[in-house]
Amino acid sequence: MTNLSNKKVLVTGAVCVVKRIVNIRNSKKEKKVEDDIVVKVLMDSIILLKPKIIHIDNILPLIFELKKAEIISKPLFVVPTPEAYEVIKDNIVLYEGILAIDGELVFINKYKNRVLRLIYNLFVLRKYFYKTILTFEVTPYFGRLTFWLIKINRKIWQGKRVFCGLSAMSFKSNTNFDKHWFRFSSSSKLKNHLKREIKDFDAALLTYTKKQYEELYNAKFALDCPVFQVGFTRGLDGWLRFLDKNANKYMPKKNQKPYIFFILSSIGKPFQDDHIFTNRKHFIDCIEVMKEFNQDILTVFKPHAISEMNEIQDILNSIRYKNYIFSNTHPYYLVKNAKLTLSFTTSSLLPYSYFWGTPTVEYACYFPQAYNSLQGQSLYHGYIDYYIHNNKDKLKKILKKIIYDDVQINRDETELKEKYPPILSSEELKGLFAFIN
Repeated sequence: MTNLSNKKVLVTGAVCVVKRIVNIRNSKKEKKVEDDIVVKVLMDSIILLKPKIIHIDNILPLIFELKKAEIISKPLFVVPTPEAYEVIKDNIVLYEGILAIDGELVFINKYKNRVLRLIYNLFVLRKYFYKTILTFEVTPYFGRLTFWLIKINRKIWQGKRVFCGLSAMSFKSNTNFDKHWFRFSSSSKLKNHLKREIKDFDAALLTYTKKQYEELYNAKFALDCPVFQVGFTRGLDGWLRFLDKNANKYMPKKNQKPYIFFILSSIGKPFQDDHIFTNRKHFIDCIEVMKEFNQDILTVFKPHAISEMNEIQDILNSIRYKNYIFSNTHPYYLVKNAKLTLSFTTSSLLPYSYFWGTPTVEYACYFPQAYNSLQGQSLYHGYIDYYIHNNKDKLKKILKKIIYDDVQINRDETELKEKYPPILSSEELKGLFAFIN
């Protein structure tokens, strides 16, 4: 009975709030606009994120541009858990990037108790009740509460709901994952579902074309949802200006000398249903080879959220590896200052490094089915300068060449435009947002 009473009180309160909002809105409609002066009001925005760094990495540059274009104001970035909040806050470049555009990072679902959780979430998302909100979602369905709040906001305040299907990878790379990797793993179960319809959005912003997105993700956009290609958001001008302006702050000069940028991942099993294959051996192979150059060049390790850091540290100690640091700074800095980028497993930072002209070296660790399906090539074929599959001698030879022979990599601009999604100008992006009027 107590729970039922609490629910009745909450529902009654919500109804009263909505009625009050409707009355305020109607009274505003009745006010006369003097001298026919129309004042442009920027829309507040709420960005609903998944608990993964890659999603804020892709959307934050876009929000930078929209803020500069005076389309939005005071962006509120919302993550679904306190843990996700801490992860993003620890990534100081992303967190201070949010603050630089007068934004705020918050989380919901603070309490386990359902009533307390609901009250807290309504407080965090209270803007939906009294302001016109432009909502950006990186997933077609963030949750039941946000779905209804957005629905109310669109109905009463003419808010807008935008789907963001953004990626840091090229279409070709993502297609390779789908064709040669996921179908041999337990993750393939995620692909075996009915075609999903993306609907109830005022617009969709995609890295790829509409046709490419629908093909890649087995999706179908509703006919009344306009779709716009915003391209490679990590290359947008406003975001790069912020990064370049703060280079010395986030990448101290003492760490700007040549180094090996080493991408960390999990050293355990890549998939739960694969009991034979492990990344551990390939990580150790790389460390043993790199030790031979240990005195001549620094190694900068970039941890991943799934990296087993205690085990990795134990391996480094057992091999007596020296002259290294761990860094959580933004990959932009690590890539731009690196002598080379090395990974012992597949990583989206490899094509990102390729884009910025850094030599890319992949010491492959593919399981047999994927290796055979790829016919001995990398998943990122076309974005890897040096590809080695389980051959320590070849890895040693290549590292020696890059480190001591001062290998210069020159990327062809025409080739890059063919391999990567387009990078839009501020004016082009601004033009896409005519739908909010």
